[in-house]
Amino acid sequence: MRSLTQIFSVAIFVFCFVPRSHALTQSAHGFLITVDPIIGYELSHRTTPTPHSKGMLIYGARFTAGRPHLAVEGEYTRGSDNETFTSPVSSVSTTRENVRLGVRGTYDLSGSGSLATFVRLGGQATKMQVQSIDAGGIGTASNQDWEIHPYAGAGLQIAAAKFFSLGLEANYVFYSLKDFSLNTVQLAASLKINLNSK
Repeated sequence: MRSLTQIFSVAIFVFCFVPRSHALTQSAHGFLITVDPIIGYELSHRTTPTPHSKGMLIYGARFTAGRPHLAVEGEYTRGSDNETFTSPVSSVSTTRENVRLGVRGTYDLSGSGSLATFVRLGGQATKMQVQSIDAGGIGTASNQDWEIHPYAGAGLQIAAAKFFSLGLEANYVFYSLKDFSLNTVQLAASLKINLNSK
């Protein structure tokens, strides 16, 4: 998965720093293709060494294709962090990967495209790797296989230039309908690059 992470890192750099004149405008009849580099903050449930909630900085990218009111989206995000505990004494490193596939609906609030709201719905596959080291320096590792759960989200898009817009969003992943403390909340900002038609 390291090569996939490197690809997304390069894509984020290119899309954030390539001059606007290099943005492509090629498709037909209002069909819209966008790429969003993403940076965000995810609050999730942890079980090591004891059950608790913890935030993590995440990064990645999203691809959407479709009409302005309804589009298909795919997304990949990754985050990692380290925690130190005193009781019991231990150090825990967590790496989390999310892959999403779903649909997105956008509504223009301004009439000119400068301000829009959106909702999204779909499925998220999550994989987590946890490595812990106790006070005696003995390490253990656990790898969680991919798990799939539904997600729902909403947010705002604010036009920043002809081809760019900033997105602010909140997403909720349903791991349990009985215990909501097990669910994940993700707050994120994204820079959208529009490759749209005329």
